[in-house]
Amino acid sequence: MGITEERIKRITEQAAAMKAIGKASVDVSGELESLVFDNAAMKTEIRGLEEANARLRERLNRGENHEAYMKLPVDADGAAIHVGDAVYFESEVAKVCGMRWDGASWSLSLHDRAEHTASHRCRLVPTAALIGADGVSIGVGDIVYLDADPEPLQVDLIYAGSMGYCTVRLKNSAGIYTRADASRLSHKKPEPLQPDPADSWEKLEEDAKKHSCEYFGIGSDNASCDDCLYGSRQTGRVCWQNARRDMLARAKKLAGIEEAQR
Repeated sequence: MGITEERIKRITEQAAAMKAIGKASVDVSGELESLVFDNAAMKTEIRGLEEANARLRERLNRGENHEAYMKLPVDADGAAIHVGDAVYFESEVAKVCGMRWDGASWSLSLHDRAEHTASHRCRLVPTAALIGADGVSIGVGDIVYLDADPEPLQVDLIYAGSMGYCTVRLKNSAGIYTRADASRLSHKKPEPLQPDPADSWEKLEEDAKKHSCEYFGIGSDNASCDDCLYGSRQTGRVCWQNARRDMLARAKKLAGIEEAQR
C-alpha cells in the first residue's frame, strides 16, 4: 500500500500537534519550578518575620525599657512635647517638626535647624505667649499688623520676651526691622486711623515740648526702659524716635482734616 499525499499530510499534522504538546509541557514544567521557588522564598520570609516577632515579644516580656519609647518627649520642666508645638531653645522660639528616639532619650527636629536637639534642653512655649490681639497664634512668615497701623509686616523671628509674651521681630516692605510683643499683633488689617477729635495743632505743639515718657503717658517709676512698650527693646528704636514718628503721623492727620474742611 503506497503512501498517498493525503496520508503524508495527516502524518505531518499529527507530528506538529505532538511537537506543540511537548513545548506546552516544557512551559508548564518551567512555571511549576518558578512557583516552587517563589513558595520557598515566601516560607523563608515568613520564618524571618516570625523570628523577629518572637524577639520583640521576648523584649516586651522582659520589660526592656518599652515604657520609655511609648511616652512622649518632655521638656526641661517635664512637660510633654508634641509635633507642631513651639519651644524655647537658646532664647529663640522654634516649631517642633519631628522627634526621634535613640533607645535612651528623645531628640527634636526644630524648624530651620539642621541638627536634632535634646528635648530636655528645650522649654515648651505657653500657648498664650504666642496669641495675637486677634486671638490667632503668631508664626514665622505670617503677615501681621502692629497695633492700629495698617502697614503689613512679616514675622521674621520669635524669641523669649518679658511679661509672659513672646517678642516678635518684624520686617516691613523696605526691609526695616522692628520688634513688638505678640499680644500687640493681629492678622487682621485694621481700619484706617481716624484722628483724635480732641487733637489740634496747639495740642501737638504742647506735646512736642514733653519728654518721651511724659509724651506716652508713662511715669518714670512705672516701668523700666527694658519693659517699656515704646523703647528700643520692644520696637527696635529708642523712645524719642517713636515719639517723633507719632507726632509726625498726628501732623499728617491734622493736615488732612484742614484740607478737607477748606
